[in-house]
Amino acid sequence: MNILGRFLPDLWYSPADVLLRASEVFIWQRVLLVSPSLDIGCGDGDISKRTFSFPDQIDVGIDLRPVATSNLYHQMLQADATKHPFKNSSFQTVISNSTFEHIKADTKAVSEVARILKPGGKFYLTVPTPRLRPFLSNQINARVAHLHYRSATDWQKLLAKNNLVLKKVEYYFPPASVSAWLLLFKLATFKIYHRELWSYLKDSPYSRLFPSRFISQVLKIYLSRYIATDFSEDGTWQFITAVKK
Repeated sequence: MNILGRFLPDLWYSPADVLLRASEVFIWQRVLLVSPSLDIGCGDGDISKRTFSFPDQIDVGIDLRPVATSNLYHQMLQADATKHPFKNSSFQTVISNSTFEHIKADTKAVSEVARILKPGGKFYLTVPTPRLRPFLSNQINARVAHLHYRSATDWQKLLAKNNLVLKKVEYYFPPASVSAWLLLFKLATFKIYHRELWSYLKDSPYSRLFPSRFISQVLKIYLSRYIATDFSEDGTWQFITAVKK
């Protein structure tokens, strides 16, 4: 699949991440980004530029960690999602990809989205559903740092408390994809001398011993079977669309 070409050449050592992020490409292709726009949880912009394919730049990207620069964004800032440095009604579109499940005070983060959105502005986000939790052991859940598994009903109530209307919930990443993701995750995070395998593959002297091009081709064949390219009712992740009143 061409989508894999966005990820595998550089991220072959982290195939579980490639599988999930590649499965989110089709979602964001459907989003109309209306300026001014904000991305919450942009990281260093590397994954975002592979996942998003908006025709225009995102106006602002924020992340809790120090951020770099990316031509995907007009501006990138280090900022806390629970305390935005923006004035009320600053944005027409707010997006967030796989971020709110990591925010401890996610309810506060939602209230901040409501504050900075203009009336009629759109809020798009992807988060895991409660259906994902049984697939993950406590150890793996701690490793991926998922703090919340809210249902669509939970999200509807949380959004409503903040003057946001839930317009649509669509599910993706079905159990078969999760099983493949889990296998790849366990392999990549297998520890050798207190260090996870993926880190050896990425930037250790041993990385030269692995034929990355060959591994990428094998992964491309395997991952193509499990990439989610459409929504599915049994999906373990959800894409939420909300509008500010």
